[in-house]
Amino acid sequence: MQGAFSEPVLHKLVLSKIDFELSDNMWDEINAGFEHYWNVEVGYGNEVYFAKACRSILSHLESKQIMLSYEHLWTILEIMFDFIEQIPGAFLDDEVVFPEMKPYGYGVCYSERYLKTLKLTAANTDRNTNIVFLSKCLKEESPSFFGSLTQLMDEMGIRWSLLESTRDIWARDYMPVQLSENEFLKYKYSPNYLRDDEKHRTDCKDACKALGINYRETDLVIDGGNITPCGDYFVMTSKVFTENGKKKGDWQFKQLLEKELGREVIIIPWHQIGSPDDPKTDVYGHSDGFVKWCGKNKVLMSNHRDTDADEAAKIRRILESKGFEVTEMLFDVENPNPDWNWAYINFLQVGNKIIMPSFGIAEDRQALEYVKNAFPDCDVRQIGMRDIAAKGGALHCITWNVHYATIINSDSEYYGLVFDELKPLAEQGSLRAQFYLGWCYKYGEGVKKDLAKAVEWLTKAAEQGYAPSQNALGFCYEFGDGVEKDLKKAIEWYTKAAEQGDARAQSNLALCLKELEGK
Repeated sequence: MQGAFSEPVLHKLVLSKIDFELSDNMWDEINAGFEHYWNVEVGYGNEVYFAKACRSILSHLESKQIMLSYEHLWTILEIMFDFIEQIPGAFLDDEVVFPEMKPYGYGVCYSERYLKTLKLTAANTDRNTNIVFLSKCLKEESPSFFGSLTQLMDEMGIRWSLLESTRDIWARDYMPVQLSENEFLKYKYSPNYLRDDEKHRTDCKDACKALGINYRETDLVIDGGNITPCGDYFVMTSKVFTENGKKKGDWQFKQLLEKELGREVIIIPWHQIGSPDDPKTDVYGHSDGFVKWCGKNKVLMSNHRDTDADEAAKIRRILESKGFEVTEMLFDVENPNPDWNWAYINFLQVGNKIIMPSFGIAEDRQALEYVKNAFPDCDVRQIGMRDIAAKGGALHCITWNVHYATIINSDSEYYGLVFDELKPLAEQGSLRAQFYLGWCYKYGEGVKKDLAKAVEWLTKAAEQGYAPSQNALGFCYEFGDGVEKDLKKAIEWYTKAAEQGDARAQSNLALCLKELEGK
C-alpha cells in the first residue's frame, strides 16, 4: 500500500543506529504508541508535530509501566521520522487519504504546506540563523554600545547589517517572524504600550523591501518578542489574547493563531506586575523574557520566580507537560540585584555563537555558567547592557537574527537527492550535483561534515560558471568556511553570480561591499 512500510525493517534500522539497549518488548510498545499517534491522533490529514508524537508515546509507555528516557525516545523518533520521509508516497496532498489502516501500516497524510514547514523547522531557530540585523536607531541613540556590540560580533565572526526605515531600537518586535527559509509572516504591530505613540511604531514593509524579503500578512496583533521558537512549538504569553480583544484561553483564536504560524503554540501565563508608570514594570509581556530553547527538549527559564513564584511555577508546569526539561536561572548571591538580573535570558544566539548581557553585578558569573551549561558547544561572550536594559529590553529585543539563504532550491531534479545519489552524478560532471554535493559536505547532510571537501566541490562547479556554486563559494570566503577568510575573493565570486542574475548573490554582494567599506 502506498505510504505504508514494514515494521521489521524500521525496527532493524533503529537498532543499527542507536548506541543504547532497546529490548524487543520496549520496541513493541514504542511501535504500538507510534501507531496509535499516527493513525488516531493524526488521523486523516491532521498536521504532525514531532514533540507531540514524543509525548504521546511516552504517555503510552508510562501506562504500560515502561520507563524510557526522553532523550532516548527523541533519538529513536528522529530515526523513524527520517526513514518515513524517504518512503515514496509517504507524503501526500491534502485531498489524498488512505481508505484503510492496516497493522504496522502508518498512513501518512501531510498537507504540502506542512511538509515544507516540517522539513524546514530548524530554519527559524537561532541555531540556524546566520545574520543579525540592527536598527539604525540603535546606532543613533546608543553609539557607544552600538560600537561595542558590532565590534564583538566582528570578532566572533557574526555577520550583521542595518535595517532601513525603523522608528525605534527594538527590531525584534516589529520585524516579521521567519517560519521557514523563504517564508516570513508580517503581523499587525500595534502593541497596547505604543497605540498612542505612532512616532515609535514601525511598519516593517520598507525595511523588508530594502532587504528583498517577501512576506505574507496577517491581521493578528502580535509582538515579535512574544514569539519564541521551542522545538516544534512557538511559546507565547497570554497577552496575545488581550492584544487581539479576546478572552484568555479562547481556543478558536488559538487555532487561528496556530494556523497562521504553522505550528502548535504553547501559551504561558502573564500579568502586569506594578504600575504602568513605573519604568521597572513589565508592560510588554514578551515570551523571550521568560524562556529560551536550548535544543531537543531542553529549555532555559528566567528567574521570574523571584518576582512571581506562583506564575513561574505555572509556566514551568506547562512547559514540562509538553515534555520539556526546564532549568530556571536562579541566583544564589548575597544582595541580588533585581533591577538587572531579569535580563540574562534575553540573549542573542546566532548559530553556535552567543552574546549575553552583563551588568557588573554578582549574578553575572552564575548567569554565564547557566548559559554555558545549557549550550556546551557554543562560544559564549558577555557585553555590558545597563544602558539598553534600563530602557526595558536586552540583546534579543534589539536584534533580528534570521537565516538569510544563499541558495534557492529550484532544481527539483536534484533537490532532495541523498549524498550517495549525488556523488556519482557529480563525478560524471553534473554542475548541479557538484553544487548539492558541496552543500552536503558543508552541512553534514548524509555524510560527515567536511568544509574542505565542500569548498572543493563548490569550486568545481563555480569555475565552470554555475551561479549557485559561485554564490555559495563567495559565502565560504566571506566567513572563512573551509578556506581562509578573504572578502576580496568573496566579492569576486558574488560578482560572478550576481552578473548572471542570481538574486541571493546580488544581496550578498551588497552586504559584503558594505562590510568592506566599514573596515
